[in-house]
Amino acid sequence: MSIEISEQKLAKLLISEAKLDAKLNVHTPEEITDPEPWEWLDTATVDTVEADFDNYDHVIVHLESETGYHKKAAASTRINPAAYEYVPCKVNLSIWWDLDPETQPELNIEVHEA
Repeated sequence: MSIEISEQKLAKLLISEAKLDAKLNVHTPEEITDPEPWEWLDTATVDTVEADFDNYDHVIVHLESETGYHKKAAASTRINPAAYEYVPCKVNLSIWWDLDPETQPELNIEVHEA
């Protein structure tokens, strides 16, 4: 007997499990000095869900979010303060889990300029 679970329910399950206890891998540009992985996870939208237990032993949820940082655009002068510009970034998140309550899901986050 098999039970079919919707992709949205699988995504919600993996997100909630990742929030409880996940192995966290975060890769950001060096300008992002204080990454906020849990905030990114809270604001992310689900892109795709992969679940194929015939060939793989895990489910993968791909999510997307946004962030950014400020970088100096012009140095200060005697009469003008330094100027900064906002650099938008895309956040790609993925959660891998084998649905085994004894194992931790893996939360992988990559941030790159948009």
